[in-house]
Amino acid sequence: MVNTVEQLVDIPSQLVEIYLKEEHWHSFKMTPESALRYHKTRYENGSIHTYEENGEVLGYYERYFDDDKCFLYNVWVKETQRKGKVFKALYKHFFKTMPENIKYITGEKVKLG
Repeated sequence: MVNTVEQLVDIPSQLVEIYLKEEHWHSFKMTPESALRYHKTRYENGSIHTYEENGEVLGYYERYFDDDKCFLYNVWVKETQRKGKVFKALYKHFFKTMPENIKYITGEKVKLG
């Protein structure tokens, strides 16, 4: 899939809406402006990976690498999609794109599947 400038603006905006309205587990919420900067940067640098259909974000995960460790942070799948292909596709992508040197996976989420 080819990303256009329009998508790069649209996807981070959707991520902010998800963050502000659907991710109730955060103990601290950024302002909408800070959240947009955060999500735009993470999406553009490849830390946030999304699953989209018809331009709508149906799920995403966020991860970082440090030496031989992978830190898995936010994982979100739209409520109506949680038992279907979206979670499975994100799960497969997470492991398929894992660098070979990674020995440890840790983060905020205890359950991956």
